[in-house]
Amino acid sequence: FIAPIATAADDEPITLEELQQLDPFPEFYDEMSPDGRLDWLNSQIGQATTAVERYNFQRALAFEHFFNFRNSEAQGICQSTPPLSFDLRYRFACIQASDVSYEKRVDSFFELYKSAIEADDKTMAAQVLTSMGWYQSGKGDIAAAFKSYEEALSMGESLEFFALNDAMVNTASLYIIHGDKEYIRKGIELHKQSIERIKKRAGEDPEFADVSRAAMIIPQFNIGIAYALHTFEYEKALEWFEIVNKSDTEIPHLKLSSILFSALSAVELGRTQVAEQYLAHSYDEPVVNNTEFSYLYCYRELIKYKLGQEADLDLCLPLHNNVPLEVKIDVYKRISNLDDKAIKYAGMEQFYKLFNEKLESQLKQSSTSVASTAELHRVQQESRLRNELLEKEIALKEAQRERREDQIRLVVAIAFILLLLVVITIIRLNQKRRLAKQYEDLSVLDVLTGLKNRRFLEQNIGREMSFIKRSQANQDGHALGIYLLDIDHFKHVNDTYGHEAGDQILTEFAN
Repeated sequence: FIAPIATAADDEPITLEELQQLDPFPEFYDEMSPDGRLDWLNSQIGQATTAVERYNFQRALAFEHFFNFRNSEAQGICQSTPPLSFDLRYRFACIQASDVSYEKRVDSFFELYKSAIEADDKTMAAQVLTSMGWYQSGKGDIAAAFKSYEEALSMGESLEFFALNDAMVNTASLYIIHGDKEYIRKGIELHKQSIERIKKRAGEDPEFADVSRAAMIIPQFNIGIAYALHTFEYEKALEWFEIVNKSDTEIPHLKLSSILFSALSAVELGRTQVAEQYLAHSYDEPVVNNTEFSYLYCYRELIKYKLGQEADLDLCLPLHNNVPLEVKIDVYKRISNLDDKAIKYAGMEQFYKLFNEKLESQLKQSSTSVASTAELHRVQQESRLRNELLEKEIALKEAQRERREDQIRLVVAIAFILLLLVVITIIRLNQKRRLAKQYEDLSVLDVLTGLKNRRFLEQNIGREMSFIKRSQANQDGHALGIYLLDIDHFKHVNDTYGHEAGDQILTEFAN
């Protein structure tokens, strides 16, 4: 989506100065409804007389679709009216709305990052890095994600309050998603600190009051997610989700997510009526047409199943490739713990595939070690947000000391990780061999009686019949006998003494 030269679709040259000189949108624009803004923009596109006006209204239309999570519509505008090379914000939106491979999107992010650096736009560069880091995290590239956030945090002295706060909030979210118990707690605490910083900023500057309320919604929601999906403290999760539920946020997927995870938390706590109320309320929210958030409808079906309602769990098996790794792990674990054996084994199969592809334990260990570097930068930048500036000489000496210590720790950590990887590899190979043998045995055995099942018959009957045919052809006198055994009055036993007694009779009969 990067235009090679700064020209519009009709080949009329457009400059940055021309875009900046355009009259701003009328005051009533922000007061209009989303549909009203779309109608107004389409009418302005039809009335535009110059290339720069048409381009400006088209990009505004793309922003409207993108901010309301209509990525396919935004992508169509990005393709028909490609962003100009200097139009960094429009390029940023088009990359995020695109439906391309992981590698292509990361490459596009990196090219935009270089353009932002060349334009000396540190805020845009940091936004690109944090978005790229979030995308890398969702695809399981944890080390690269932390590196992106580390680079964004290193720009802290050049960023305005909310840009720096966003980078720190997203770093805290990575601690929760990919860290161990210690880092999960650290991530929750950092989110709470972010909320307090925003409240303090709003108190100091009333002009930021509305922006501050919107900025607090994300960390509040993320704290609820941490309690619901990572520490399983559903009571605390409900408290934080309720804050989001009562807010006036205009982010469609966030409100629907909060309501559904409220229902999930309630059903896990055994509060059936509360869960049913949240579930019913979820149908009042707008439909989210975005593959990245398609998992929301999987959670809805999972909640219905736990409530004893008719549910379609095929929406979860498998989840879309764009769904973040964190969600896939949680969904497949929950399905693997259900009572229905068919659904349970289907969930276990998906989780096993995911486990083989991502190696969850290794991701946890590697991300925790890499996170320490990002934590150092976060701590340094937090001091700036509290207006506690350090003297340059002290900071330089401290940095030199930390570099020396980091080098020592790095050598020790690399040696430890290499040894750990060798041990893990050996353990995993042994586990896989044992698991494969167990799966092979289970596939041909009846769980109750230990007798061979229908699959065993299907696997062996062809071979037996071939042997008999050869025997008959050679006149060796072999024959095949099939015995059908029936237990008399077995139904009477089940009806009189219960199915557990019937199971004991079947087991004894099999013995």
